[in-house]
Order: sequence, then C-alpha cells, then structure tokens
Amino acid sequence: MAARVATATQTRELIAAGESLNVEFKSSARWTYRGQVSDPKLEHVIVKTIAGLMNAEGGTLLIGVDDRGQVLGLEPDYQTLGKPNRDGYELFLTQLLQANLSGAALTLVRISFSEIDGRDVCRVDVAASAQPVFARPIDGKHYSEFWVRIGNSTRQLVGTDMASYQREHWY
Repeated sequence: MAARVATATQTRELIAAGESLNVEFKSSARWTYRGQVSDPKLEHVIVKTIAGLMNAEGGTLLIGVDDRGQVLGLEPDYQTLGKPNRDGYELFLTQLLQANLSGAALTLVRISFSEIDGRDVCRVDVAASAQPVFARPIDGKHYSEFWVRIGNSTRQLVGTDMASYQREHWY
C-alpha cells in the first residue's frame, strides 16, 4: 500500500483555518505527550472522530497537529509501529478503522500525508455516509457507539437523541 501525499499548501490552509464542523486536529493516534508513552485508548479517539465525521457532513482529520494548530508530527506514533514510516502508518490506520467501524465505512476514507515544517502530518479525508456508521467501544465486540460531529466537537448520541438524529439525517 503506497502512501499518498497531500499538498502541503492545502494542509497548511486547513490548519490556519482551525477546527470546525468539518475539520478536527489530533496530536497523535497512539502517543500521549503528557505521559510520554504509547496509549491504545487514543486509537478509539481517532475511530470515534472519523465515525462522527461520517455521520455528519464528512470532513478532514489531521493527525500530528495539536488543538492550537501547532504541527507536532507523527514521529512518536511512527516509533510505536513495526514499520515506522508513512506506509506503516497508513496500514495501521486502515486496519484500525476496518476493525472498529461498521459496514463499508472504510470506503469513505482517503489517507494522505503532508510534510509541514519538516514534520509529517497525516490527513484523513472522510466522506459523509449514506447510512449510520457505528463504532466499537474500547474492548467491545459489537458496533454499538454512535458518534456525530456537532460544531467543532464529536459527541456520542444514544437513545431517542440517536434515533431522532438518524431519522432527520437519513430517513
């Protein structure tokens, strides 16, 4: 699987515009900067963010950029992988999403990379889904979490809120 390269100019423009309904920044998919350790719980944050984008209008997730728009890069994440480079990272993300999102959700995702200030940033462009997409909870077996992008945050909807959203959005 060959990693695709996004134009750095387009990615810089997204960073400059900041987070929104359609754009989200995540520092890492595996590495916690506070604890300076690999944390598999961060993988779930990536899954729920992508599910939330799919269940709303679609959008772009930039990994390697903090909430303030500072480019941190992917080097710490790379070092947690058996193949510590763009190709290994794309494979990791693809497998993560395939295992944790319902249906054919993976077909709505395009992964690419940009080099910004000498650091790699992963760009995940996500199309809106034509049907609800569910995520597996951490250590869960069933696709039971429903996430949606509301404003510049990703929220879990349950019960009547979830049913109302799905009815208004898809049916």
